[in-house]
Amino acid sequence: METACPQCGHRFRAEGRPELTCPACGFPLAWPLEERRPSGGEGERARRQARFVLLVGLLIFLVVFALGPVMVAINPGYFGTGNLRSAGVEPVGRGELGGLVIEGPTEFDLMTRKALALIRQADPGTFAQMIRQLRRITFAESDVVVRTEGFTALVEEVNAFVDPARGYVWIMPRAVGGRPNPEANDYLIFRYAALLVHEWAHRRDLLTGKGLDPTAREVSAERAAVEFLRKANAPRILIDQ
Repeated sequence: METACPQCGHRFRAEGRPELTCPACGFPLAWPLEERRPSGGEGERARRQARFVLLVGLLIFLVVFALGPVMVAINPGYFGTGNLRSAGVEPVGRGELGGLVIEGPTEFDLMTRKALALIRQADPGTFAQMIRQLRRITFAESDVVVRTEGFTALVEEVNAFVDPARGYVWIMPRAVGGRPNPEANDYLIFRYAALLVHEWAHRRDLLTGKGLDPTAREVSAERAAVEFLRKANAPRILIDQ
């Protein structure tokens, strides 16, 4: 049987050549099967390496899992797990809301007025504009439905919904931790206050006639929220996110 060497192209007859190498260049055309099998030492070494990698991964997971709660416990100011900043802050009085109406259960009313008090404390100018420009803050019936005069909106994966033309804001249950709580920890109460600032900023930008595109509107609103968080000395985790 004639064959061709893949290395040099030399053609020759393979019969009677047990070594199976090219007579012109010596290129091996076959290898004994036992030479191609990994040795027992190599296989054991590969298994040890796999076990080592698995062990290291498990240790990293355990360390992170164990130290996470410890970090939260030793630095509640950063994570906002306590009430270091919001404790003692009295909700804004209903008589100070001007024409702004808060719709929802009593706990939502108190939590919203407390969030507004944090805004007034940190930035009186922003608070005054919000009271003048917003007309209604409503606790939505679910995380996906907003009902108002003339339409029903289905919303997903948002914490609030705003009608900037009318100054109406709807707050989804997820935005306040599922159930409103005026005694919520700093993380929740400051996050909610920043959300109110964000939604108000959409109304502000419409009234000032900035004519921003959708992306620019979101950037402008988020900047207003972050500026409030900085002025309020809010839990740092909210600013770093």
